[in-house]
Amino acid sequence: MDIVSTLLTMNYLEYYKDRTNELPSWTVDGKTYYSKMLALSKNKEIKFEFMDRAFQNFDNTQIVDESVYAKRLHQLRKKYSFVRLM
Repeated sequence: MDIVSTLLTMNYLEYYKDRTNELPSWTVDGKTYYSKMLALSKNKEIKFEFMDRAFQNFDNTQIVDESVYAKRLHQLRKKYSFVRLM
């Protein structure tokens, strides 16, 4: 049994219906796949999507968190041109 038929028989897509916009997905010819292996098995151009609508609608020009961490982050961003989070 190959990987594609195994993934198809697992019926895992039912678990993801409630979280459709929160999960990474791959689109091939207008059909959405939540498994990269299944999308790649179609041998066509695939498009990766992950919370595209949430990132497009987010206004990052406004400060939304006034916590101590956010204030310190803004202080560091003013002082340094590059900040690496670890």
